[in-house]
Amino acid sequence: MNACSKQDLRAIRILLLIFDLNQKNKTMEQAAFTREELMRRLEEHRRKKKVLIETIQKEMHDRIKERTGEDVTSFNVW
Repeated sequence: MNACSKQDLRAIRILLLIFDLNQKNKTMEQAAFTREELMRRLEEHRRKKKVLIETIQKEMHDRIKERTGEDVTSFNVW
């Protein structure tokens, strides 16, 4: 099994909490996540985060270039 970062563990906890809240009326057997489903959701979260960061970086680059007239070489986005 791969080691998970603190961000990954936090994302897993949030997904499990959301899933639990959405499944209140179901039995534990029906509401249980499989490892594959959890990993699929985690990968989807990572993909969406990557797309969002790229969008934010592009927007920041455009705004800074418009304001200063200089190209930006890097951003500190975590």
